[in-house]
Amino acid sequence: MNPDVRALFAGPNYAHVATVSQAGAPHSTPVWIDVEGDDLVFLKAADSVAARNLRADPRVAISIHNTDNPYECAQVRGRVREIRDGAAPAEWLDRVAVKYTGAPYPSKLTEPSILVVVEIGRGSYLNYTEVQHRPPVDSSIADGAAQTEL
Repeated sequence: MNPDVRALFAGPNYAHVATVSQAGAPHSTPVWIDVEGDDLVFLKAADSVAARNLRADPRVAISIHNTDNPYECAQVRGRVREIRDGAAPAEWLDRVAVKYTGAPYPSKLTEPSILVVVEIGRGSYLNYTEVQHRPPVDSSIADGAAQTEL
């Protein structure tokens, strides 16, 4: 795995996992993610749409961007190498929660969960260093006054 791509996935950056249903419909979901050797690992509820899709079709696409600089990003494609259940998801969640929040996960997993191990195939990495991220400040949002329903 490219060192820049590894750094993005090893850091506290949120990834999006894309799968395809048996009917061919795309599905994308945000995940906490980590690196294990040259593989990527994420957790899903055992009965989630993504878990069902991956059991039927092991192909996956994952995108990630640097939380501090969204102009640094990577996209990878791969295949599920392994699905782990039992105690593995809870142990992984406690460890990875420290990466994302600074503390172990605050509660026990109550629903059956799986760890998905993805073998990376192809991918790309981009870092637009000439662009600096300066999100616009909308005072109505900053004050908590503006909320939009989707």
